[in-house]
Amino acid sequence: MPEPTRGTAFGLRIEADFDIPGLPSGEGDLPLAELLLADEAQLARAWGAAEGRATRIREERFGRDEVDRFIDADPEIGYRLFARYFGSCLISRDGARLLCVPPPVASWRWQRLLVGRCLPLAAMLRGYEVLHAGAVEIDGGVVAVVGPSGSGKSSLIVHLVLQGASFFTDDVLVLQEREEQLVAHPGFGVINVRTGEDERLAGPDRDALGPHLGQTGRSKHHYGLTPVQGERPLRALYLLSPGREGSATIARVSAPDPRRLLASAFIHDVRPPEQLARLLHVCARLAASVPIFDVALGGDEGAAALARRLREHVDDGVRA
Repeated sequence: MPEPTRGTAFGLRIEADFDIPGLPSGEGDLPLAELLLADEAQLARAWGAAEGRATRIREERFGRDEVDRFIDADPEIGYRLFARYFGSCLISRDGARLLCVPPPVASWRWQRLLVGRCLPLAAMLRGYEVLHAGAVEIDGGVVAVVGPSGSGKSSLIVHLVLQGASFFTDDVLVLQEREEQLVAHPGFGVINVRTGEDERLAGPDRDALGPHLGQTGRSKHHYGLTPVQGERPLRALYLLSPGREGSATIARVSAPDPRRLLASAFIHDVRPPEQLARLLHVCARLAASVPIFDVALGGDEGAAALARRLREHVDDGVRA
C-alpha cells in the first residue's frame, strides 16, 4: 500500500489515499478529513439507503437537458455532489469522510471540485465558517478580498502576491472564532487566474507565481503557490462591488449591510439551523471587530494598479 498523502488546509487535517497537488504539508490539532478514491459502484453502495429519500437541494443546467451539477442531501448519510467533467463526491454528514469519484482526467483538473466545493463543505460541517474570498497575509494578519465570481478577486490576489504579500488562499476563506477574535485558516496552494489577466502578466511574473499546472478550456490558468502555514488573525475585509468609470474608490463601511455579509458566505445550500446561527454570529463578529471596506471598482484601473493601492491602504493602518 502506498503511503497516504497528508497535509492541512481549510482548518482540516487531511489524509488521502491519492495525491493532491497543492495540498500544503503540515500537521496540527485539527479536525480530520479522510479522503478515499472510489468508483461509481462504491459510491452507489455507500449512498444506497439514501436513494429515493434524499433531497435535491441544488441543481444546475447549462443550456442542455441533462443536469450539469447537483447536490443531494440525506440526514443520515450526508451529501452527494456531482459536476460534469469533474466527477462525484460523497461527504459524510459530519464532514469527516469523503469518497471521491474522478473522471479520467489529470488530478489537478478534477480536484477543482474537491478543493472548490467538497472540502469547503466538509470544513463547514466540521464547525468552521466559509467565505467566498481570496486572501493574503501582510505583517502577520490576513487581508481578505470578497466578491462574487468574476469580480476580480483572484487577479487582485495574484498582484498582491507579486508585490510582496504572502499567499493565503484563493476563492475559499475558512474562519473560526478563537478567544474573542476571528482567525483564518490557509487554503490550498493553487490559484486560478482568468485568461485575460494571465495574458497581461509578464513572463517573469508567471515564473514568480509558481509552476503552471494547466489550463481549463480558454477561461482559466492554474498555478501552484505555497500558502503560509498556520492560522492568522483576520486583519481587514475588502468587499468588491461594481463601480463606475475611472479608478476604484475605497471607503470604510461603518455599518455593514448584514445581507451583504451573509451573501459572502461560500455555501448557501447546506444550512441546517445550527449552522445558520453560526453564520449569523460570525457575520456579527465581523461587523463588530474587523475593519471592512467597500471597493467600488473602476473600469479604467487594472488589477495591478488596484493591488498597489490596496497594499498602501493596508500599510497605512487600514484607515478609511
